[in-house]
Amino acid sequence: MHEALTCLNDNVRLAQTELARLLPQLEAIVQLDERAQRLRALLLEAIEALSPPRPARFRSLEGRLYDVLTLRYVERLSTIDMAEELGISRRQVHRDLRLAEEKLAELMTSWARSASAGPMEQPSMQDPLSEELSLFCARAGEVVLGEVLAEAERLVQPLMAELRASVLLPAEAELAHVVMANRAFLRQLLVQLLSVAVQAASPGEVRLRTSVGQEGVALLVELRAARPSELSARLEELARIASSQGFRAEARLADEGQALVQLVLPLRRPVRVLVVEDNPGAVELYRRYLPTGQWQVEAISDPRIACEVARALKPHIIILDIMMPYVDGWSLLDMLKEDESLRRIPVVVCSVINDPALGRALGAKAYLNKPISQGRLIMALQNLLSQQRAP
Repeated sequence: MHEALTCLNDNVRLAQTELARLLPQLEAIVQLDERAQRLRALLLEAIEALSPPRPARFRSLEGRLYDVLTLRYVERLSTIDMAEELGISRRQVHRDLRLAEEKLAELMTSWARSASAGPMEQPSMQDPLSEELSLFCARAGEVVLGEVLAEAERLVQPLMAELRASVLLPAEAELAHVVMANRAFLRQLLVQLLSVAVQAASPGEVRLRTSVGQEGVALLVELRAARPSELSARLEELARIASSQGFRAEARLADEGQALVQLVLPLRRPVRVLVVEDNPGAVELYRRYLPTGQWQVEAISDPRIACEVARALKPHIIILDIMMPYVDGWSLLDMLKEDESLRRIPVVVCSVINDPALGRALGAKAYLNKPISQGRLIMALQNLLSQQRAP
């Protein structure tokens, strides 16, 4: 475990570590870079799994174990800098690191045992649906809702005929909305939604309508369910599938089996986020934190080309590290502020260096001290987007 963590960002060394040879999930992967990327993702997921599930007590052991792993192996801080950052002694840093690595090894050992348990058990560190969704990372584009809904209804027609069920589609004008989604993913989602609805409906009639709100277009599915508890369980699964691509799905079950399912699809394009960060581990975390569909993450490791890439990409937000080779983040902040075409793009500094006053003086709109949680990152980005939309 220690060997793999120390070369987390070196593909060749990471792919050839003993840990890579011990994990059944990786033994069939021949390409070194692919094996390294998979192992890096597993290690980062394991580190995230050690994060306290709720805000931990100040200087709690649980919080420290997560922090030392992130600061040491993701942010590559020295033990001296870690001690200063966490307000503990260097000896305590070494003790915490040893304990954190032991807990990480225990967790990944359980994953490895699960993966080699045999054909009757899932060889996965997570449930099958979660693993399938983690592999689905398709980009969103403009899709006419009515077209995809018609394709989905056609695929469900044989089942509707068998059940003598019917689906009443919204008026043509309601189906002209253009939403942001991956067409193939949305079609699969709508097929599953219609299939669940017609199988649950009693009598077999399902009504669809749409409404437009601030979040986007809401597709509303109304039916009376014969077995509400079974419908509720299947809708929970659909909600997980929808949320994996940044959509929101929820259901309300009323008396006498009346059910209303709402699927909200974004009208606007995904938020383009340019990450300027030389640490691939940190970039991987940002991609995991910002789900495809709602966010479009582009990353560069060389800060010397940041301004050129920003002019071409026109990102809504820039996430910037400070400690980088060639050009440090302070200098890049100053360059962005002085460039007429780029100065209006809000910059979020994410760094182990805790100097928000200097960041604000140089033009940063938000400053996050690493290690960063998903909630803190998304909240900061959403606040900046709200400020941009404000009159």
